[in-house]
Amino acid sequence: VDRARMFSVPLLEHQVVEFSEAREVILWGEGPLFSSRFAKLDFELKSEDDGIPAEGHTIWIHSSSSGLSKARIDLKSFRIPRPGRYRFEIQGLGEPRENDGEHQLVFMKPHRAKSIAYILGIILSAFIFVESLVLFFLSLLLPKSSG
Repeated sequence: VDRARMFSVPLLEHQVVEFSEAREVILWGEGPLFSSRFAKLDFELKSEDDGIPAEGHTIWIHSSSSGLSKARIDLKSFRIPRPGRYRFEIQGLGEPRENDGEHQLVFMKPHRAKSIAYILGIILSAFIFVESLVLFFLSLLLPKSSG
């Protein structure tokens, strides 16, 4: 997950961000555990050159990750058509709040498929381990046939 991280920005209504390559990016919200600061926000990226918005898609099935003090949730995916500077806008942010400094928005490379592959690998490894353990104990407990 850390290798997928591109950069992060603070919670501001308008700011300029720069992408070095054309690609898909995922916008994640990062903040304290159980924070609802990212609820009901909408995000838009517009090219600074021509003002054309980058294609964005709302993520309906959210992924999240959390540690002891921080949590992260994916909010929206964007297709960056070309490298360059983009105006990043947040609608619905409202007045600044006391703990806004503890929140940030993180642009990441997509990594969901890789994460799912790791999870399936772990499950398969655990299954093989348990099966091997059961077969080992069965070989110890079952009488050996002499033949």
